[in-house]
Amino acid sequence: MTTFWKKDMNTPSYPTLHGEIQTDTAIIGGGLCGVLTAYLLKEQGIDCVVLEAASIGSGQTMGTTAKITSQHGLCYHNLIQTHGRKIAKCYAAACRQAVTDYSELIHSQNISCSFEQCPTYLYSTCENTLFLMAEANDAEYLGFDAAYTDKLSLPFPVTGAVRFNHQAAFHPLQFLYALSRELTIYEHSRVLSVKLLSSKEQSSAGFKNMIGTEYGTVSARRVIFACHYPFLRYPGFYALKMFQKQNPVFALQNVELPEAPCLGVDPDGLSFRPAGEFLLLGGPSYRTGDSKSAAFSYALLKQRVKELYPNGHILESWTAQDCVTLDGLPMIGIFSKSRPEWCIADGFGKWGMTGSMLAATLLRDMFTGQKNPLEQIVFPGRFLRHASFDFLWEHISVFTSSLLLSRLKKPKVVSDDLQTDEGGIVLHQGKKTAAYRNADGKLYTFLPRCPHMGCELSWNAEAKTWDCPCHGSRFRYDGTLLCGPANLSLTPLPQEK
Repeated sequence: MTTFWKKDMNTPSYPTLHGEIQTDTAIIGGGLCGVLTAYLLKEQGIDCVVLEAASIGSGQTMGTTAKITSQHGLCYHNLIQTHGRKIAKCYAAACRQAVTDYSELIHSQNISCSFEQCPTYLYSTCENTLFLMAEANDAEYLGFDAAYTDKLSLPFPVTGAVRFNHQAAFHPLQFLYALSRELTIYEHSRVLSVKLLSSKEQSSAGFKNMIGTEYGTVSARRVIFACHYPFLRYPGFYALKMFQKQNPVFALQNVELPEAPCLGVDPDGLSFRPAGEFLLLGGPSYRTGDSKSAAFSYALLKQRVKELYPNGHILESWTAQDCVTLDGLPMIGIFSKSRPEWCIADGFGKWGMTGSMLAATLLRDMFTGQKNPLEQIVFPGRFLRHASFDFLWEHISVFTSSLLLSRLKKPKVVSDDLQTDEGGIVLHQGKKTAAYRNADGKLYTFLPRCPHMGCELSWNAEAKTWDCPCHGSRFRYDGTLLCGPANLSLTPLPQEK
């Protein structure tokens, strides 16, 4: 994971949970969503504990490009077409309010986090831009200060763009660390189990849930899963409702910066995000675990850097990732009918900054009995009747192939054939194996299946990670868990002597 946002930062540290504690609400995940939710709940007098597997902000929050925007790609025209104008209006209003909420919180608490208001753009270089005009018109109808234009300060001409005014950008870790000072947080406290206690097991104080970590336990009345992807297979069955997408990001120096964040909507479109003296340049998104698309996206991004910024310097590169739902709306609210004391905040579709505020304010309203019209729209138990057929078919196909059909395929490469700095699914000592040979010739070998549900892993040669195509768990080349839903590292096999 990148260290871009941690440059010149005084990183706070929090203790590891040891022993037993009690709290009203246990929040699993110390990224922006979890910390912001805890902060807003504490403002309402609700006792919270945040449990973080590593250090706060070290997951997807550290990989974000940190745009606070209600312009979520080509969102609103499609939302009107699939969900109707009423739902589209409600969701649009909530996203606008999320941007405002950030501004008000930052200014009221005098948080120094490089917050700046700016427009954002969607652009295309295709000849036909009617779809951009439709997006601009529908955005205006939904109440946004939006307009169609063909003028952008990018190093190449565009044929059309949609401008959203009154958006923003900030430094995510400066914001996160400022909020965390007021909270009870336990780092390096990965949650391994969450259990709804039976009536006999429950205490008289109403603690219905037991959360287990490696060294301690938390008794809580309520539990919030803000951990990027819930590691539990059931209830909720989120493995059937979400998958993960990623894209490469380069931090560039010595380049001309655009006036504002810009996102290309073409298949080969790039993302431009000025950040101080740096440019965060993102490549096309692809499904996590799709090694061919990953290679294409990285290669395209490298080529475009050479073409557009021949004098630029790549300071750092990383892979950003987020959960995508099948119907395009996040999942925020009650985890499942059988677990009404559990909640989830997930499926932000690569718009995690806005999504985190949506989740934090909605959960606050739910816990304090305030009505919020967004609750029924993003209810996690909703029937996904508006699910994209393409997303649904892709999800089923990948799941079937990676979990079942892959067991019938025999690798054509043996471990001895691996060159240095090369990995893949190979035959090792007669068995199907995930193997990587480092620059010194050391061979790392693992069971080739994800600990989450057993899908076959894919080797990401650019990021040097093992990625799960089904649900997006990622592991370092040495098998160390990077992000879930898996909550265990890869199982090592005997290495070469």
